[in-house]
Amino acid sequence: MSLKFASPSHSCQISMVGWCCLILVYLHLVRATDVSFTIEVAAGSRDCFHQQLKKDVQYESEYQVLDGGDLDIDFYIYTQSGQAVISDDRKSGEVHRLTAAETGDYKICFDNGFSHFTPKVVFFELVSDNDDDDDEDEEKLFGNLPDNTDYEVSLDKVKEALEKIHNGLQKSIQIQKLFSAIESRDRAVSENNFERVNFWSSLQVLVMVSAAAANVVLIRGLFSSRDKAAHGTKVRT
Repeated sequence: MSLKFASPSHSCQISMVGWCCLILVYLHLVRATDVSFTIEVAAGSRDCFHQQLKKDVQYESEYQVLDGGDLDIDFYIYTQSGQAVISDDRKSGEVHRLTAAETGDYKICFDNGFSHFTPKVVFFELVSDNDDDDDEDEEKLFGNLPDNTDYEVSLDKVKEALEKIHNGLQKSIQIQKLFSAIESRDRAVSENNFERVNFWSSLQVLVMVSAAAANVVLIRGLFSSRDKAAHGTKVRT
């Protein structure tokens, strides 16, 4: 029975592959979400920001109104030339897939101009699907490594496994953020309903107590007037 020990250079190469894999996973996760934030749009105002998009790259935008009024807002995306590519009027949330027709700074706007009193809290996320940058990163990481035959596990299998991990993690991140936004919206709706129930319940209790007090005073007044009338009759007799 013979044992084979890996040479130090071979171990270093395997360690290098491991570090490259970790760096590639990190780069995939960094690119998984380009923009993600929560913004409060004041009543009667319009808030816009700019995001650079690349031509022929597909993007997915999603927004959810978490709190405020009827949970609706106007949402627009304009190209650098000023053309509106997405236009939503008074919606509580929507998912859009957009392929950029030109490279430049796109303007993304949330319009709460139709509301005169209530601000809106909005969650927004913009995700890109740019495989070119990922291919460049893989080439930089794996291009200078020796041939796959020097390893027990080929680099192609490592890349395939990393791609599956990346896709699963990216989907998990999107779902978790969506669930978090929905949970925040439901919490705001529940708290608003709780305040309304407490207000109207207190008002009804106050009305009931006032009505009961008025009935007591009225009934006592009736009995006291009868007593006075009976006492006056006795005095006359």
